[in-house]
Amino acid sequence: MEKVIKINQNTHELTLIILGWKRFWGVIGAVMVVLGLWTNLAMAAEVVTDNLIKNHSAASGTTSWVPSNGFTTQCDSFRGGGQNGGGVLSDAYQDVDVSQYAGAINGDSAKMDFSGWVKGQGGQFSHDDNGWFEITFYDGSGNNLGIHSTGWHHGDWTKFEIKDKLLPKETRKIRVKMGAHRDCGENQVDVWFDDLQLKLKAPKMEVMEKPGFNLDSVYVVKNESASAYNKSKKETLSFKNTGVSYNTTQDWSISSSPYNWIKFSGTSGTLEGGRTKDVDVWVEPPEGYPDKDYRDYSGNFTLTLPFDTIKISVSVRAYKPIGKPKLKSPALGTNSKVNVATSESVQFEVIPPTNSTFPEATRKGYQWKLPGNFDFGNIGNTITDPKKTTSFSDASEYTVYCRAIDDNSVTSDILEIPVRAWNRPIVKNTPPQSVSSWYNNKYVGVVGRLVYLMADA
Repeated sequence: MEKVIKINQNTHELTLIILGWKRFWGVIGAVMVVLGLWTNLAMAAEVVTDNLIKNHSAASGTTSWVPSNGFTTQCDSFRGGGQNGGGVLSDAYQDVDVSQYAGAINGDSAKMDFSGWVKGQGGQFSHDDNGWFEITFYDGSGNNLGIHSTGWHHGDWTKFEIKDKLLPKETRKIRVKMGAHRDCGENQVDVWFDDLQLKLKAPKMEVMEKPGFNLDSVYVVKNESASAYNKSKKETLSFKNTGVSYNTTQDWSISSSPYNWIKFSGTSGTLEGGRTKDVDVWVEPPEGYPDKDYRDYSGNFTLTLPFDTIKISVSVRAYKPIGKPKLKSPALGTNSKVNVATSESVQFEVIPPTNSTFPEATRKGYQWKLPGNFDFGNIGNTITDPKKTTSFSDASEYTVYCRAIDDNSVTSDILEIPVRAWNRPIVKNTPPQSVSSWYNNKYVGVVGRLVYLMADA
């Protein structure tokens, strides 16, 4: 006769179901069908791992286990061994790394289901040979966070189950142990174990739509205006924590390496049960292939959830922004600057740049930044004429800035025009030398000798 012993960690109820008890088979069958339907509904929003125990049915001997005192395998099952006589203890354990599920464990949303079969064969007394399972939780530093044991068992094959055990916060390792013990007698310990299962589960983090973004046409990013335009063409990645309680939190994170041109409004966080998270996704492709009008980019990023990793593709075509203007006039002097007199008007003119390669984004005009202006001003200050007239009141050195702008309000690189403003010389009526003669407002000098005039700049 086979038995199943279930331990519910939420209600602390222990249920013993005896399989093959014909008297109640019909009733139990109906109840199990109802419970099965309810369980499927309750678990519909959960994600469950595969069995985390390696070599769970002795298919590879005691590989992946740490046995002691003669613990071995026999007939495709684990067997507690040891020397003959009473008081003999034989066991084997395996450490299961669960650190990758830390985001759910620390959020009080990760639960454990454990099951395993055990058989203890009696000798002179039916209770001579006993077997049990022991589960121990450890943090990342090896500190014991709690132990759970199924209790001793002897007799025919029985399945022990631990259901919905909430993992202690900071759990990073679970130790699963099989233990065999002989109370008395002279024979060897006869306890068998088989089909150990350890699975973790948590509320599912659902991506709201099928992931994958085609962002169509954007700009190669050379300045803030191109970045702002690309961001306006963003897409939104939405995912939900299907936990029914706000305190079933889970961590999430996003990584785009090596495709660092994919940008996000957030790259990590914690999401409470029942809540939805929206993350904006846009691109800032770097400049490349200068001999081409555009470049096609494709890449992906990874959304990492406690029990799942999702790769999301991104594709886009990036165009060159409008070209940089060039100075046409005035010409630069030998000092590599535009030299102008103070308080006199000067007209700057630029050579129209090449248009943007972006479809239908023609050149809209020019924007100028003159001394005394802290910025180029708003888009309304754009002029279509490539000429700009201004003047400088004080003798000093200045920089005049000019950029082109297209119909998408994306600007070119900035042209910087260095300027030197100087005071015009004034010739005075007084002679520069006290020994000079003065006649009818004219200088009198010696033939063949220079006469110096004084001028203030």
